[in-house]
Amino acid sequence: MDPVILARIQFAMTIAFHFLFPPISIGLAWVLVWLEGRASKRPDADVLSRLFGKIFAILYVVGIATGIVMTLQFGTNWSRFMNFVNGIFGPLLVAEVLIAFFLESIFFGIWLLGRGRVSEKLRRISILLVAIGATISAFWITAADSWMQTPAGYVLSPDGSKAILTDFWAALFNPSALSRFGHVLMSSMSITGFLVAGLSAWLVLKRRGGAFATTILAVGVCIALLGTGLSAASGLGEMSRLGGQQIEKLSVFRGGFEASSAVSPSELAELAAGGESSAVGQALESAVDPSAAAEDGVSAASAAAPTADLPPLKLTYTAFQLMQGLGIAMPILMALAFLLLVLGRLPRAKALLWVLVCAIPLPIVATQAGWVAAEVGRQPWLVWKLLRTADAVSISVSPGMLVFSLVLIGLVYILFLGITLGMITHELRTTPILAEGTGTKGGAA
Repeated sequence: MDPVILARIQFAMTIAFHFLFPPISIGLAWVLVWLEGRASKRPDADVLSRLFGKIFAILYVVGIATGIVMTLQFGTNWSRFMNFVNGIFGPLLVAEVLIAFFLESIFFGIWLLGRGRVSEKLRRISILLVAIGATISAFWITAADSWMQTPAGYVLSPDGSKAILTDFWAALFNPSALSRFGHVLMSSMSITGFLVAGLSAWLVLKRRGGAFATTILAVGVCIALLGTGLSAASGLGEMSRLGGQQIEKLSVFRGGFEASSAVSPSELAELAAGGESSAVGQALESAVDPSAAAEDGVSAASAAAPTADLPPLKLTYTAFQLMQGLGIAMPILMALAFLLLVLGRLPRAKALLWVLVCAIPLPIVATQAGWVAAEVGRQPWLVWKLLRTADAVSISVSPGMLVFSLVLIGLVYILFLGITLGMITHELRTTPILAEGTGTKGGAA
């Protein structure tokens, strides 16, 4: 098999699995900040603070473990890529570790192990710093990934083999960094809201966690509704930005090639090899018309698309459509839940509560589909217009080695996922059934 394809599959698997955890950790940390403030006043709030704290700890630790695997495969499979971007990623990622990760990790340990050993005030401060550290860390990582989409603050070495940092702040705040970071935060809010709403819906159905389970159900629904709405809005902003930066990707998103019979396999192969195709060029130019471009804030000049370097059409388009479809369905679901919440009927709406439980994966799927659309839509470039994916893989890693590591990592990840879900399920099922009088401090234990 093609080692480039194998390396891409392994990269997709490692980063997709890793990316299951950071968005939840970011949002859940802020929920815990709120829960910790309530835990000292209500015994049932303390029970749920412990429950969601354990879930956060599980996801945080697994996220770190999977992040290590993801980082290692950069060195094994993508050595030429690392050689090219080391001068850019080195300063950015070192800053992320020093500014954010150390802050997050140190105070996570104090918060996790300090119950009964340190004051409640210090624990609340610790989880607040964990949440701040996780959010800052997300910015640095997103900025590094965004640099690959919209490079800035660099010059190429004389032989073109390396990108050399010339302006740290320009590289950090590259043209897509802030907008993509905002979209990541809104997606994290959506995922967290659905998780909290779904888990608390299960607690309400099973009459566990006391009266506060209904309170946190309401919090989850509100977070999910706000997060999905803002995520959709920030996504529209991203679409507008793409018109001036990555016209090929935007054209595929709009379905310009969905049924284009004018593009033959031989012409696509010619494009992949670096040639030009008039048929593909015509299809691409017709994918975005000036009037539609103007509505999106894209100039008519940018609507004249280049004729080469198209991403994989079906995968990019399908992933975008899946993200877009879920982006429409999720706010509708949460708007219905919010309406019943306002009417005071949500805790008794068993059918909708079960829907909320089953809907937990929806924003995760939407986020994964969005990542596929964004990253596959950048192909054949690993660093936009600077480094092709085919030129970034390690030349010393054989296809056999890639297949072996791919199977091994896949099996380990299946084990990780099973253990993670098993531990979360165990924590939910061992949540105590509290008496109705436990809503205030001093009630029944």
